[in-house]
Amino acid sequence: MSRFVPEHSAYARFGVDATVFSPKFIRLEDTMEQRAGRRWTVVSLAVAVGVLVAATALFVVLYVQKQNDIGQLAERIETTERSIADRTARLGTVKSTVEELDAERSRLTSTNTELRACTTATKDSIAAAQRADKTAFDAAMAKAFINCRR
Repeated sequence: MSRFVPEHSAYARFGVDATVFSPKFIRLEDTMEQRAGRRWTVVSLAVAVGVLVAATALFVVLYVQKQNDIGQLAERIETTERSIADRTARLGTVKSTVEELDAERSRLTSTNTELRACTTATKDSIAAAQRADKTAFDAAMAKAFINCRR
């Protein structure tokens, strides 16, 4: 009788060979080859699980690193946006200053034109006075009074 079938079983009582009716896994004896095959399967599955665990750990590390990189990049973007906002405000101030200076330049240009006309009339009057030309002097003084309103 097989060692897997106890002596007090129904098979033993009626004198029936238990190996005929028992399932295959009970009749099979563990051989060294079968144990080696099982060991190889267990070892290969253990290696596969180890590789999967290592890959998972690697991906977790990479994920954490990328999250840190994303955080640093977000801080850098925020800093850049603040810098751009500050520079935009400064640019607005500079533009208004440029507009003020441009208006001042226009005013000074017109004042310069007026003063040059006055200067020309004054020079003409001095030249006429030095020549003792009364008519040229009167005309130059009339221009001086018109051009030199200040």
